[in-house]
Amino acid sequence: MNKFLLLSFSCLLLNTCIENQLIDDSISPGRRDYSWELDSLSNITPNHYVDILGSSSSNVWLVTDGWNVDENVLHFDGNNWEPVLTVPHLVAASSIFGLSQNQVWIGGRYSDFWKFNGTTFEFYGEYLPVGYLRTIITDIWGYTTNNLYAAGTTSNLTNDTLFSIIMHFDGNNWEYLMGPERVGQFTRIHTIPNSSLFYLISINSNLPGSDLYELLETDGQDVNVLYSNANNPSDLPWMEILGDKIFFAWEKKLYHKNNNIVSLYKDFSSTNVDHNKFYGRNTKDIFFKGYDGIVHYNGSDTELIYPIDKNFAIIDAVLFGKEVFFLLIFQNDASYYVLRGYLN
Repeated sequence: MNKFLLLSFSCLLLNTCIENQLIDDSISPGRRDYSWELDSLSNITPNHYVDILGSSSSNVWLVTDGWNVDENVLHFDGNNWEPVLTVPHLVAASSIFGLSQNQVWIGGRYSDFWKFNGTTFEFYGEYLPVGYLRTIITDIWGYTTNNLYAAGTTSNLTNDTLFSIIMHFDGNNWEYLMGPERVGQFTRIHTIPNSSLFYLISINSNLPGSDLYELLETDGQDVNVLYSNANNPSDLPWMEILGDKIFFAWEKKLYHKNNNIVSLYKDFSSTNVDHNKFYGRNTKDIFFKGYDGIVHYNGSDTELIYPIDKNFAIIDAVLFGKEVFFLLIFQNDASYYVLRGYLN
């Protein structure tokens, strides 16, 4: 299933000129023989979908931040998508995460957390720093149920400036671990096993001109900027865990961090890959947005595996052993879909 000492950018990327494939012969190339189903979500509820989560292909959740509060959570049972009507007073969701079928968290747009107990979602608590208006929980991540992290943003009471935050859950309570000090929004948080470091995507919308996107690494105190799109504002970086390693993408190139050095793993800029956002089971089974549909990389080459003849974007995805679910938006009419792929 499928989140402050500054170092020189050039010093961090000493190994980015040569592809470092890290070939693992024990990993078989990812298969491409999928059967596909495309589900329209607009027929269910017209809300704005923001996140997807699942423990299996018959237990998948979607959340929205729309104002149709009775339908802000959808569940897929393997056959149908249905609104979950047991989430009272959840005004707008912004993230969902879980480690088991009965341990699912929702982060809200109003400083709120909700938890699924196996039957229903229950309000867990509201967490707001003194002097701030509200906190938006944009991502939740973790490996054990008593050690979770959340990232997001909070706005103060005096102006519209947004500040980034990290929160920690110890099995009982959520507490602020970092911030609000740094201007901007943390929109994605990841950790890797046996490491005290956090990896984050940050957006600063308080600057004139285009938003500033950064990939960050922090121990909760010092922050290293791994990448900034200051010189290429249209480039939106991404990161994912593949196996037990953290991978980053910018300018249609895939990077990994090994022995404290960020190195180029694979250059996709001359392929049919159209966007940095990627999802994968391992380094030989990775999915990208292509120019004309969903593109797959199997460790050797890329191939279009599902054509889409409309202007679209991947909002999020969740991958299982033999299934893949992509949350899509068709941008011409702002319609939402889930693309489900099943290996034959």
